[in-house]
Amino acid sequence: MTRALTLLFLLSVAACTAPAPRPPADIRFGGEDYWIFRDNAAWRVGQPGDTVPCRKPTERDCYWSLRAKLASEAALDDLD
Repeated sequence: MTRALTLLFLLSVAACTAPAPRPPADIRFGGEDYWIFRDNAAWRVGQPGDTVPCRKPTERDCYWSLRAKLASEAALDDLD
């Protein structure tokens, strides 16, 4: 009986939990594709091994996070 109640409780809690949001989209910038994905508690955009966190889980915020990262890398490259 205890197992049945425990199972019923767990199923009811799982039914009330909202599903994880889907990634908004992928971004194509400068001829390259960048993926938007969820990593633990944060949304990130980038390519494997080179990512940047998004401010919000929207395509627009991920796009501007990516642009800022690429612009800062280009500025650092110009210093050399």
